[in-house]
Amino acid sequence: MGFLCFHPTAHAFVLMGPRTPTEAANAAAWNYTDELGAPKTIDREYKRFFRWNIPHFVYSFDASFANYFGAEGMEAVGEAMGVLNDFFVNEDYQGMSQLDLTKHGFAGNYNTTWINDTAQNAQIIDIKSLTLGMMVNHLGLGNPHRHAFSISFVTNNPSTNILNIHVALRNYDPVSVKATDVINGVQYSYRMVHDQQIQIGATPPTFNIADMEEFTTDTTGNAWSSVAGIVDAFYGNTALFWTDTPSLFNFGVYYDGYNAMGGQFEPRHALTFDDAGGLKYLYSKDNYAHDTLDADVYIIENPRFVPEHMRALYEPNSINSHSKHMFWPRRGSGIWPATASFGNPYLGTWGMGWVWMGNPQPTNTRGGFLAAGVDTIQMHHQPFDSLLGVNFTSTNFSWNYNMLASQPSNNVTWISDARGRKIGRMDTKAKGIQWLELNPDVNGAQFWLEPVIELEPLSEVVGRTVTEPDFLFVADNLPVAPDGVPVGFARDIPLPNITDMNFMLTGVGATNEPGPGMFTIPAASSANAGGMLGGNVNSKFAFAFNKIGGHLENFEVLWSGEASLTGHQEGVPTLWGHIKGPGPRDVVTFPKESTQDRVWNSILPDTAPPAISMVSDSGGVAPIEANTLTRTEEILTLIGAEMASVTAIEIVSGDLVLQTIMPVDKYIVSNSRIDIPAGIITDAVEGTARQIRVWNSVGA
Repeated sequence: MGFLCFHPTAHAFVLMGPRTPTEAANAAAWNYTDELGAPKTIDREYKRFFRWNIPHFVYSFDASFANYFGAEGMEAVGEAMGVLNDFFVNEDYQGMSQLDLTKHGFAGNYNTTWINDTAQNAQIIDIKSLTLGMMVNHLGLGNPHRHAFSISFVTNNPSTNILNIHVALRNYDPVSVKATDVINGVQYSYRMVHDQQIQIGATPPTFNIADMEEFTTDTTGNAWSSVAGIVDAFYGNTALFWTDTPSLFNFGVYYDGYNAMGGQFEPRHALTFDDAGGLKYLYSKDNYAHDTLDADVYIIENPRFVPEHMRALYEPNSINSHSKHMFWPRRGSGIWPATASFGNPYLGTWGMGWVWMGNPQPTNTRGGFLAAGVDTIQMHHQPFDSLLGVNFTSTNFSWNYNMLASQPSNNVTWISDARGRKIGRMDTKAKGIQWLELNPDVNGAQFWLEPVIELEPLSEVVGRTVTEPDFLFVADNLPVAPDGVPVGFARDIPLPNITDMNFMLTGVGATNEPGPGMFTIPAASSANAGGMLGGNVNSKFAFAFNKIGGHLENFEVLWSGEASLTGHQEGVPTLWGHIKGPGPRDVVTFPKESTQDRVWNSILPDTAPPAISMVSDSGGVAPIEANTLTRTEEILTLIGAEMASVTAIEIVSGDLVLQTIMPVDKYIVSNSRIDIPAGIITDAVEGTARQIRVWNSVGA
């Protein structure tokens, strides 16, 4: 008995890559201003997507990020990377080929956002969600809420006063690989928007800038929910004002697996249905595309061209030096046959440097093949030798690079009986003739070559040495926008390497449509966050966050030309935070005044226990009087030495511990001060003659 479960066709995605020449020439006029390029087609002629063929990347934090955001900021970025790591590899499935969108909790997972009211009121931006959105873009997904419908070309009808603006739908369902107007369960329409007044007259209308803007009448709350669209919550790469911002991301909004709608709540479920579907399509190992190895990748073990059943007879060390089987010895002079008869799938000259069917063994197996998706991607945190970001420790990775070799010669021989029925075949996959029926009649049988060439699966072991971070997270004073508005963040984007050369696509002429292709590793130390940093940093890609607000910026004066203006001492509010949940205490803001002290204390060895010199309920102005703390209303301040190294606080009565407070990081103000907020101390400590004891790794 089978049970049927029906879900709407709602998993859709947009893939990004280089613009066509027409799109590039009209980028400004058609609003093709996304730094990721343009949406690509996968349902016409050839799949034009771009993806990585490297499964391992390294990310790090430089000293500026560590000192500005501290351990909590690095934790936020690490959680974003953890979402991707968990998505590709987890206890339920290993890789995209095993991922079942329904079984593994992504069916119906249309919206993974929630709003923290405290962060929203304080206008805090969650750096975990923003980092996750940027990384999903970096893997090849674009914003479907912005790029589902787009202008493909414009023609002028000379017989009418009408412009014919052609529109392409490039938002795809990963199951049917058909274009769809549904994203995360929400159906979208589109309308033309432009920068001109109404024009109805004797001449065809004109525009300087136009776009096809997506819109929806949906009221479920699941519109604009894609993680791939997060970055478009910020203006900066569109020439037209959006009627509806194509992302739910905003102050106080955070994406998290606990907010999932699909019934499972692992970190990976922070990705919505269409995000998961797009990544599954791109990186599944059964999705082949013409490919080439990155210059950063080297070959460790060449492919094994010799069929498995013949390796005991012939497998020169020059072809493969990692044989794990016994050889069947030869006799006499040991000469190997030089040729095979016509009609034999091994036809051709055999010997060193040759593969079967008479084709020379490629001396360069770095490209020109149909390559499988890498199936898994993992982001590895490789710290500098300290939080000060002085030196990077090199590392390396190896993996299997799987491909299909397209042979220029026929590699299958069929055997047909006198009536033309196929009764057997010969190929390189098995020894001898493979009979298709028992005791076939071979009278009048014919041997003939199959017109279609079967692709040969090959696999080689490749590796990569990482001498500097692939992704470096930086905090810097970024330049302001031309209109004076601060720029929140800047990023480097993946570099496309187009692999649709004509020699790879036999019989296909030249085309203006770029793709398929791969993203490639840039040159060493070339990262500059899209040119927004003062110079290059030692990494391949840089993600830079602006140092906006908080105690480092102090105050501001808004001067309109007055002779003099009295300043105020209201601090500039902080912008960045890490939102961990919906509650008021689930928000950590950056920067913290104690960040640098805690960074230094985390790398310097503790040589002595912390010492308290004063306990105060007046912010350190005077010691607290005995039995006067109102724990639900007053801040308890601890003044002393080595306060930034404190890992636990105990409130004791004699030898009895009444309450232990840990971790303490969020309460550290400086190396000399800790503030315990009102409400942290519980009613279990109420009474007289209470004492405070602080601990670090040395003692108390």
